[in-house]
Amino acid sequence: MAQERKALGDRIQRWRVVTANLRPDLERFPQLEGNVADLEGMYAEAASLISELALLRGRLQSATARLRALARRGDMTRTRIGAGLRAALGYESTILVRYGFRPRRERLVEAGAADPADPADPADPADPAERAGDLGDSELS
Repeated sequence: MAQERKALGDRIQRWRVVTANLRPDLERFPQLEGNVADLEGMYAEAASLISELALLRGRLQSATARLRALARRGDMTRTRIGAGLRAALGYESTILVRYGFRPRRERLVEAGAADPADPADPADPADPAERAGDLGDSELS
């Protein structure tokens, strides 16, 4: 026997099948009349709840769409406020933190200010032999 599905819709559908198919044969099974009537009542209530859920899902979708639109507008307004604060206080001001904005990090060394012949710079070896060693054997042949 195949395993029955336990999803609510499937279960409620099985109620409808049993009541609809058993109702004409109740004179053969009079002991089941009370149970069939109970199950028909439960099916009617379930159908009502399914309709209510569908209505609520529609309202939920509408509310979610309105909330997302409001969030977009709120984000844009917050961005304008941040721009105004940065213009007034400066992009690196730590006061921005008080209002929920991150200040721009201060640079330790200005771009282009490093001396290209600086021996402390490991990216530019001073020894030409070291530079040749960086090329690899295939490029020297």
